[in-house]
Formats: sequence, C-alpha cells, structure tokens
Amino acid sequence: MNPKPRYFEDAVYELATEIAELVIVKQRDYGHDNINAFGLMGIVVRSSDKVARLRNLIKERETTHREPLNESVQDTLMDTAGYSILGLMLERDWFKLELAEEVWRQAVVGEGKQDFVTEYFNDKNA
Repeated sequence: MNPKPRYFEDAVYELATEIAELVIVKQRDYGHDNINAFGLMGIVVRSSDKVARLRNLIKERETTHREPLNESVQDTLMDTAGYSILGLMLERDWFKLELAEEVWRQAVVGEGKQDFVTEYFNDKNA
C-alpha cells in the first residue's frame, strides 16, 4: 500500500488511478460482451449486487471484528466505482472503444512483433 497522501486532491488522484487500472485489467479479462449484453441496466444490477455485498461485509466486520476471507470492503468499493466508470462510458458511447494494446497487437502481429507488444504492455502495467 502506498504511503498516506499529503492532500485530499492527491488521495483522489491516487484512488482514481487505482480504479482506472483495475477497470482496464478487468476489461482485458471480460471484454465487451458482458456489459453490452444488458447495457446500463446490467450496470444497475451489478452495482446493486456490490452494494448488497458491501452491506454484508460491513455488518460481518462490525459483529465479528474480523476482515472477510474473500472480497474485502475496499475491493467491493473499488468494483462499485469501476461499474460507475463503465456506466459513464456507456452513457458517453465510449464503452465500445478497444483497448490500445489490442489495437497495437492487431497492427503488428503480421510483422512478427507480437513478443515486443506483449513485453511492452506487461512492463508498463507491472
């Protein structure tokens, strides 16, 4: 975990960056189909699930004084913020944008540069 930010603005930018990185990583895993299948209503359902999960996690933590074994309160909050970003992207018609690394990979795969692209994005995201 990073050291405590000095100012409120620094904290906001740090968290926004962490959430952005999480959304991008999950987009690599899930692709567009799961969100496109149900659109904004799917975001509502997934967000509702996360809020219910958050409620249970907080209740459990308050009654047992233990942290959950699987998904933490922070994980759940991060996912909820991520769904808000995806919802905004749907509203702005940005969600169908391709990941830059996929566009790059498609452009250079015919030139035998696939390993370079994979290394570049793995190093960048490490």
